[in-house]
Amino acid sequence: MKYAGLTDDPATRKAAHGYPQDWKIYKFCRESDARQWVKEMLSMPGYIGKENERGWKFGYTFSIKRESEALHSINQKNLIYAGEKRRNPSL
Repeated sequence: MKYAGLTDDPATRKAAHGYPQDWKIYKFCRESDARQWVKEMLSMPGYIGKENERGWKFGYTFSIKRESEALHSINQKNLIYAGEKRRNPSL
C-alpha cells in the first residue's frame, strides 16, 4: 500500500512520516496540476491519502506496511481509498 499527498514543506512532512526509505517528491508549478495529480494517484488501487490538503507545491508518495500504521502516523479523519472517501470511525 502507498500513501500519496501534497505539501508546501516536504522536509517537515517527511519527518512527520518517519523518514520513509522510498519517499518520492514531485514538484508542481500550478495548484491545478498538483490537485489533479493527487486525485489520479488516489484513484489507483493500493493508494490512500487525503485529497484536500492545504499545501500543493510538492506531491509525495511512500510505501506503508498496513493501513493501521498509516492511520496512526498521519492521524487524519478523511482518507481516500482508491478514489472513494471513507470515514475512519477509530479516529
